Amino acid sequence: MRHNFLIALAVAATLAAASPGMAATVTGQTTADLNAGTFSPDGTKLSFGGNDIAPISLTLNQGDTLDFTIDFLGDQRLSVGGLDRLQLYLNIGQPGGGTATSSNRQLFLLGSGGETIFTTSSNTLAQTNGAIFGALFFADDLVTVTSPLIFSGVRIVLPVSYDDGLPRTYQFASLSMTGLSDDFEILSSATPEPSTWAMLIIGFGAVGAMTRRRRAIIA
Repeated sequence: MRHNFLIALAVAATLAAASPGMAATVTGQTTADLNAGTFSPDGTKLSFGGNDIAPISLTLNQGDTLDFTIDFLGDQRLSVGGLDRLQLYLNIGQPGGGTATSSNRQLFLLGSGGETIFTTSSNTLAQTNGAIFGALFFADDLVTVTSPLIFSGVRIVLPVSYDDGLPRTYQFASLSMTGLSDDFEILSSATPEPSTWAMLIIGFGAVGAMTRRRRAIIA
């Protein structure tokens, strides 16, 4: 009996050693220069291709969870009145076979300190060819975006699923955002936010009114 138990234990250990590694959360991060993005002719879509975002090297296995962030370069921030569509994909940089499936996707828009200022999720099943993998969010997922929304980065979290079960190493990331209108605005520390502009205008008006009043009293 003891002999059979030891044999079974040895077989189990051998199978465990031969099996693929356990699923893990794979974290990746890169940066994008907002000034390198391309606007659509009508100004409602802002896109970043593989050459606009710093290269990556990220290997994903079947069953992993991808946690990936694109931070905007330096102190850049993006202001938009509302979002109709957002997609972030990773690309292996060459043709690939099979199909990648994504569901239970989570989206986080990040503030200047990396904090989450907006989050949403989508359970809509999406499929891509095996060369790309990522997350797509539609208008129904983004209806609660407040206006204006000002953010400094984009983060996605989603499980990895390949129909062939083979690992893939991704080399590039792409990001595109479609707004409800053409009100995209790139901000930096030297560019006041819209609310700051409003306060400055009110302040200048008050100073002007006081100056005119003083002149009237002196006259």
